Amino acid sequence: MDNVITIFERQSVPYHALCLTATDPLLEILDRLNQNSGKELIHLERKGLRATQFVGVIQAGGCTIQILPKIDCDPEANAEAVIGSTAFEKATVSASQNFMHLLTHARRLKLHNQSLASLSTNRGTWLEMLTRLFAIEPLTQLQQGFHQDYVRREDLLLYVRGRWNIARQFSRQPNLTQGLDVSYDDYLPDTLLNRVFRLAVDRLQRITRDTQNRQMLADLESWLQPVHLPAQLSSVVMRTIAIST
Repeated sequence: MDNVITIFERQSVPYHALCLTATDPLLEILDRLNQNSGKELIHLERKGLRATQFVGVIQAGGCTIQILPKIDCDPEANAEAVIGSTAFEKATVSASQNFMHLLTHARRLKLHNQSLASLSTNRGTWLEMLTRLFAIEPLTQLQQGFHQDYVRREDLLLYVRGRWNIARQFSRQPNLTQGLDVSYDDYLPDTLLNRVFRLAVDRLQRITRDTQNRQMLADLESWLQPVHLPAQLSSVVMRTIAIST
């Protein structure tokens, strides 16, 4: 199982408190990550790690680093307590849940009651909490019915359906016994939105370590079998989906 390191924003933690050394390979990976991103996501000091203004999750070298905002409201929580102590763990849970509530409000996410309830019961990392929310929402939607739309298809059929591409037919398939070159619209679940879900499920299955999350993602994968799994999706496609939804 991956090692999980929790740091709060702008917090400095000695390497020994994280069970790391100054020569740990993880530090080299984090240094490359900073260089590739063009931003200092996490500051590598001589004796420890220091979080910057960025919050979120980093997965590198078999390690998950979650950087949380200091917004814990539990009176028994303490982000400055010894890592692994009860007070620190309570700060981690409280900050994770509050952060998710803030994102839900800021992004105006419409979550079902089951999703909201999971915020108060989930005790995993912030990434696992986010994965749980993602899995619950599509499963709830799919149980109510597949999102479908008219999808443009091209095929060789024994009959005319939709538009017969005559010019293309005689330039590519002049032998009509092989079928007619037609284009038509079919009402299918293989939509851009569902392809985004399929790709997200595929990627999350590779990184989640939570047993319940794995099961929910497996259920989602089964539901989404009729949907094409893209290798990747461009930012243009994502903007198109954001506008249309």
